[in-house]
Amino acid sequence: MKGWASLRKLTYPILIDPDLSVWNLYGMDYIPHNVVIDTTRVVRYTNYGYEEAEILRVINEWLPAATGVDDIPVENQPLNYALHQNYPNPFNPQTTINYELPSPEKVILEIINVTGNRIRTLVNSPMGTGRHSAVWDGRDESGRPVAAGVYLYTLKTGRCAVAKKLLLIR
Repeated sequence: MKGWASLRKLTYPILIDPDLSVWNLYGMDYIPHNVVIDTTRVVRYTNYGYEEAEILRVINEWLPAATGVDDIPVENQPLNYALHQNYPNPFNPQTTINYELPSPEKVILEIINVTGNRIRTLVNSPMGTGRHSAVWDGRDESGRPVAAGVYLYTLKTGRCAVAKKLLLIR
């Protein structure tokens, strides 16, 4: 756990206390002692009893990079944000967009037309460290096919914003 926290440069404390030895030192019954905070700093779970299965379920749901990250060699993890060129480009009927995150955080990946209007949100959720991809099928938010032409795809996180062009042909 220390390696996971250090790798992600966490600034808040992480304490695993299944036997309640630290808790018992302070004995403050009115403070919840199991807390899971997601990568956007929102408290997702608190309780007074140690329910390992429930805590692991919440961690797996809200911190996808928390499980198995120590098994991924550091040299294989992205060091920087990256938004790659979609492929194929031009495309019809669908294209794949790959991106990389050096740390877990909320990601918004959107398709935007050349006038700046959002066409479709492909990703809007917390994502773990690593390489990710999304597929766009040339449809808008309502499922209707959009016109052929040039579109932008944007990647936004709390620390990064980048855009690239793609070309849809019909």
